[in-house]
Amino acid sequence: GISQTRYTDISRTMASKENKEEDEALAKYKAQLLKGMENPFPDDPRKVIAKKFFCNINGKLEEFDLEDSKSEMIIKLKEGSQFKFGIGFYTNHEISNGLKMKLTVKGKLVGAYSEDYLMGSFLPKKEMHQWVEKDFSEAPSGMTKRGTYTGNGSLYDREGKKYCDWTFKFTITK
Repeated sequence: GISQTRYTDISRTMASKENKEEDEALAKYKAQLLKGMENPFPDDPRKVIAKKFFCNINGKLEEFDLEDSKSEMIIKLKEGSQFKFGIGFYTNHEISNGLKMKLTVKGKLVGAYSEDYLMGSFLPKKEMHQWVEKDFSEAPSGMTKRGTYTGNGSLYDREGKKYCDWTFKFTITK
């Protein structure tokens, strides 16, 4: 008969061969998807290039430049107003799998609130990708909710590789 050690070796070899075939098939599929795609920034080695942070307030879009580290991002909300966040970015050189955006907001009376948004996977293209939350949120109301809040955002992929971090503030007024 076949020894347990020999059986394990054969199983590993077969699994390795299957994985190699799957990797080759996946590489072929990715190459097919990328065929004809244009890199927006061929000389830039970054895979994902974040450009804009958006806040849609009651249908009016406010836009902030993520590459301008000197400008302060301040969002002004009135109590009860409807808002949602978004981001504009380019995918460069290859498919970006499982992009996510994380927003954390801190305030004196609310503690910290954090939300992770799964944005999806994106192919390279010359035009900027824009992703915006599906649903509006409502700004809190009441005297204790008014004031300035600090937010932190980050854009990363499912492997945890970060592409951009930013800070913003928003004020809630009556």
